[in-house]
Amino acid sequence: FSGALLIPAQNAARIRERYARALPPLTATTAEDIWQARYTEIGSWGMVLRWEAALHELRALRGVAEADISRYMQRFASAIQQRLHEDTRFAPVISPSLQRLGLHDTSGWDNVQSIHTFRVRGPDECLLDAAQITQLYQNLPHTALPCQLAQPVACGHSKNALRLCLSAPQLVAACRSPAAAERIIKQALRVLDQVAALARQTQRAAVPLRHNETDLHHTLHRRVAHG
Repeated sequence: FSGALLIPAQNAARIRERYARALPPLTATTAEDIWQARYTEIGSWGMVLRWEAALHELRALRGVAEADISRYMQRFASAIQQRLHEDTRFAPVISPSLQRLGLHDTSGWDNVQSIHTFRVRGPDECLLDAAQITQLYQNLPHTALPCQLAQPVACGHSKNALRLCLSAPQLVAACRSPAAAERIIKQALRVLDQVAALARQTQRAAVPLRHNETDLHHTLHRRVAHG
């Protein structure tokens, strides 16, 4: 996920000239090489190419009617959230809505949730921990899946949540073709089916006993054996 800081050209030039003084607070949220030089001079061509790809997808998305985008996003979100709430194998993570009061019309499509975060329960109905969710993610047949899940992210104090996201290319395809709209939702639900199936097979790792706990275990075992 990437963000952009939009600055008028005249202000950007002034900031670049004084980047040494402005850099410390800016690097908390922006890339340092942006302030050091122009695109034609920086070495991070990977970042430039990612932005070119993102702008290409954005142009395609802007060619679709906003009402159509909003309608499909709500349809997709309803299907995914219903699946997450109906299956006890999942524990949906509530995402707070964006606070944009006073900035623009709050009825736009970008106020509809497009990233669906959830945690997973194992066979014992307990939430999988970070190690287990990482193992589950690695066991997914990624090359055979119809769409991809994002890597595990932190949820609270543990990196044990997965995310399913509706992308801009998927939105464009769904709004242009009823068949694609149906297929994208079915593919996402199939991925959740795969996650649930793997979760049922996930075993909780045994916690090794500490030395004093081992001694206590042997003592209790002897007492039970000898009555």
